[in-house]
Amino acid sequence: MILQRMLVTALLACLALGAAEAQKPKVKPKPKSKPVAAKQLPGGVGALNVPVRLGEGDEVFQVVLTDASFETRVVNADDTIVAAADKKLLVLKFTVQNPHSTMDRFYRGDSFHWMVVGANADNYTDVGTAYNPDKLTAVSLELKPAQRIPLWTYIEIPKDDPVPKLMLTIQSSKNVVRYDLKGKVKPLTGIFAMSEPTAKFGENLPIGVYDWVVSAPESSTKSPIPSMEVEESAPFLTFPITVSNPGKIVKYFRYDSLQYEFTDADGTPVDIAAVDAVRASSPEPFAGDLKSGQALKLRLVFRLAGNAKPVSLTLKDPEKGRTIKLVL
Repeated sequence: MILQRMLVTALLACLALGAAEAQKPKVKPKPKSKPVAAKQLPGGVGALNVPVRLGEGDEVFQVVLTDASFETRVVNADDTIVAAADKKLLVLKFTVQNPHSTMDRFYRGDSFHWMVVGANADNYTDVGTAYNPDKLTAVSLELKPAQRIPLWTYIEIPKDDPVPKLMLTIQSSKNVVRYDLKGKVKPLTGIFAMSEPTAKFGENLPIGVYDWVVSAPESSTKSPIPSMEVEESAPFLTFPITVSNPGKIVKYFRYDSLQYEFTDADGTPVDIAAVDAVRASSPEPFAGDLKSGQALKLRLVFRLAGNAKPVSLTLKDPEKGRTIKLVL
């Protein structure tokens, strides 16, 4: 009898537990989250030599992109800009017009921006200044109704970036203009188009803020300049050079405006015991200003350590790291 009561009690407890579980609301499994695609800003599509409207209402410009090219150096009225060794400059030429028929429109270089969408997904924006192509001065002015002016600007980007995508943006609007520049940007030309820039004597070398022309060296065991002492068996190498200033402002020049490295036939660096730049017609060392467009004939004199026999000379821009190799 007692056993039967215990069994009935246990059975009733199980039935009560089952009923309680049945009354619990069923929990639906959460769906797996899906990545949300980045929203693309609204806008239009641009092309070379095709006018586009940028902005809204009164805050509008008409812009025509006329040319795009890669360079390693550009000159404006205030400075000479040189790209770092691992970079290049995308130079953009364009016109901007005030499309209004009755009102002026103020423009300066940061009224809108050009932006490269890099191959590495990074964005690179112009310098915020646009230049007059003739005077090379920064432009900031009131555009009269229907007035149109030519301009240029630049963007520093990685040297291996092909720049397939370019955007034109303005702060007053979320709309952007997109350009597909694949195969349409003029490539680098000249010595820095080489993967390992190598030059011959007598070529013009646009390295740093100067243009250099280096002629074949003369070797001697006698010091070409009194200030450079002679050491036993230490050879002297004297390179006739012409250095010119292609920029629009005065630049200070002396022998260490570049760095120099000699190597022997094994590729081993040759130590330089002394170096100086002297005038072409006298042993007087030169250090001083070069005016815009001025060219100066000098001699670059090296005293090498030991009985060295170099086979190459590398010129290096100490600020930007660009190099040019000359085979001796």
